[in-house]
Amino acid sequence: MGERTRRLTAGAIGVFLSLALGAAPPANASEPDAVVPLIIGGEDATQPYPPITSLQLDRDGTFGHHCAAVLVHPRYVVTAAHCITDWDAEPLDPATLRIRAGSAQHAAGGRIVAVTKVVPHPAWDWHADDGLGADVGVLRLAAPVWLPRYPILGRSPAIGSTVREIGWGSTEPVFAGPMPATLQQLDRWVLPPEECAGGGITADEICIGGAPGGACFGDSGGPGLYRIGRTWSVVAGTSRVGVDWQSGTYCGVQMIYTDLTFHRSWIRSVTRGSGA
Repeated sequence: MGERTRRLTAGAIGVFLSLALGAAPPANASEPDAVVPLIIGGEDATQPYPPITSLQLDRDGTFGHHCAAVLVHPRYVVTAAHCITDWDAEPLDPATLRIRAGSAQHAAGGRIVAVTKVVPHPAWDWHADDGLGADVGVLRLAAPVWLPRYPILGRSPAIGSTVREIGWGSTEPVFAGPMPATLQQLDRWVLPPEECAGGGITADEICIGGAPGGACFGDSGGPGLYRIGRTWSVVAGTSRVGVDWQSGTYCGVQMIYTDLTFHRSWIRSVTRGSGA
């Protein structure tokens, strides 16, 4: 399978792993309609994860959980680019997005904060084949959120490292499957990149799997967390399935995550005002 075909496959499953994006693909597009991903085989969060937020999208006047995002600055969250762009990789209208912060429930508690700016990575493209996935974006918030934050680690986790998947995605490997009210967690580990070759893994991505279950519809943009001692760091963001999506397998297998350590400098440039 050629590089461009694999990249298109990756883009297609990226759509499949997000919730409805607010802008449908062209009628003649071969990719599936946009949907969302959840963690299969996980458990309710056993501790608070203050930086983890529910990214919500306005669909016909009603906001609902769309993807996950992680607070990296009082005024900014990081999520997947495919969660915040249309089929032409153009940013969604900020007015259609908001976050719920400070709650383990995506539909209750915490605080609702509007989004004022949408900044996808400049290399992100649903269809491009440039050697980078760049499935990462930053959202500027209308007001600061003063909650504890996890640093983005300065290096990629080694193969075999344990990574904790976090999200509100579907708990069954089916489209529009049951979504948990409470944030879910599941520990898996970093696999060699070749284990995600079927998903078209690129240089700025990490393959995560090993244990049964994993991210599914509604988990896109949620972080992969890495613990050193008692301290959590952010290392990755959920992007797409790590096998060929044409096989009909979308969840519960190895997953491709954007390596946020690779994009740490760009994220900092946006949050400091030079990249937005």
